[in-house]
Amino acid sequence: MPTTKREIYDEALCHIVQRGNNKQTLFKERHDFEKFLSLIKDYKSICPFELYNYCIMRNHIHLLMKIVKGRDLAKIVCLQKIRYITTLVPILQSAENYIENMS
Repeated sequence: MPTTKREIYDEALCHIVQRGNNKQTLFKERHDFEKFLSLIKDYKSICPFELYNYCIMRNHIHLLMKIVKGRDLAKIVCLQKIRYITTLVPILQSAENYIENMS
C-alpha cells in the first residue's frame, strides 16, 4: 500500500536522519566531521534554514532544523547528499578504496 505524501509547511521543524548504505561508516576521521559541518553552513546561502541541533556519528547523522520554505526541504537534503558524495567520498575512496553513499 503506498504511503501518503508528507505535507511540509513553511517554518516547519524537521528531524532529518541519514545513514550510509548497509550502515557503512560515513566519517572516518575528525576532519571528515568538520568538513561535513562546513558543508552544512554553505547550504544556508542556497536554502535558508535554522539548524537547532545536530548529532553526527560515524555511520549516520541527525539534523534538527527549521526550514523557511517547505519546498526547500527536498533541495536541502539533495544538496547535502550531492556535496557529501562529491567532497568526502573521493577522500574515503582513496584512503580505503571503496565507495559509500548516503541513503
